[in-house]
Amino acid sequence: MLKDLGALRIALTRSVYDPSDDSFLALEKISEFARGGSLATAADIGCGSGILCALLAKRGFISVCIDVSPCAAQCCAETSRMCGVDALVDVVQCDSGECLRSRAIDVAVSNPPYLPIEGDEGFVWDSGGAKGIEIPLRFLKNMLRSCKRECTVLMIVSSLQRYEVLVNLLAKSCREVVLSWERSFFFERLGCLVGRGCEPWIELR
Repeated sequence: MLKDLGALRIALTRSVYDPSDDSFLALEKISEFARGGSLATAADIGCGSGILCALLAKRGFISVCIDVSPCAAQCCAETSRMCGVDALVDVVQCDSGECLRSRAIDVAVSNPPYLPIEGDEGFVWDSGGAKGIEIPLRFLKNMLRSCKRECTVLMIVSSLQRYEVLVNLLAKSCREVVLSWERSFFFERLGCLVGRGCEPWIELR
């Protein structure tokens, strides 16, 4: 299935997350600050359809899309082709960004699964673990591990999860950490967590 979202055209299947409010918030924030230069690199961990990675590539980054789902990896490759940025995008199927080289990325972004769902109650793209933090935390650790010095990290968070764990981890690695709550619904708020001037973080446990 194909879907047009303004300047971006994406590929989807039933098993891949259809971009929603959290995705659009991430796109908005990336548009505000991210502009690649000569050989600047970016990574999107948990890329889903590849919409964030496509925007990063359009803004000049040599980009890596990463997802554990083979369907998502296939959609991301097709999305980058339809957006005309496939020459700038590599797609890798792996878990939580563990395949990324250390100290290799200038900008790392993620719109991870964040709902506090246990077991098999939800979809893969919904469940962040029992407290909504287990998967985002693994993502963030690998984002920081893959950072070059002075890199920028962006992650979408929800008021339903223990987001303070993510804030505290960024505070240990980044010169500046900003959490802004941007979208409010009757049951949750969506926010954008950004770390700037981040240093590589090696410990994974």
